[in-house]
Amino acid sequence: MYSNMLGKPYKHKVIKYSPTGWGDFEGGDSKAYFSSDKHIQYRYIKKSRTVIYRYNNHDKALQLKYNYQKIVLGHGHKTPEYSYYYKLGQQKWVYTVTYRFWLVKPIKY
Repeated sequence: MYSNMLGKPYKHKVIKYSPTGWGDFEGGDSKAYFSSDKHIQYRYIKKSRTVIYRYNNHDKALQLKYNYQKIVLGHGHKTPEYSYYYKLGQQKWVYTVTYRFWLVKPIKY
C-alpha cells in the first residue's frame, strides 16, 4: 500500500543492515506484525523526513494495542535512501536495513 507513496523503484540496493535487527524482523515473527493492510495509519514529519506507520496489533499475547514502523528518508529525491526501523509496543526502536532506491519519478517528500 505505502510503496506507491514512497515512489516506484526500478532498481534498489542494500547499503547497510543490522544482522540482529534485520534477522529478527525477516526471520522471526516480527514481519507478521507489519503485514496487515487494514487500518494502517501514518504520519509524515517534514523536518526530519520521517514516515511513521502505526499498525493494529492482533496478537493478544503481547497485550499491546499498536506496532510501529519508521522509515527515515535521506540522500535525495531521485535516489533516496530509506532506513527502516520497527518497534513492538513500548520497546525501543530497532534498526533493520537501509536501502538506496533508483526511482522512475522523483518523490516530493
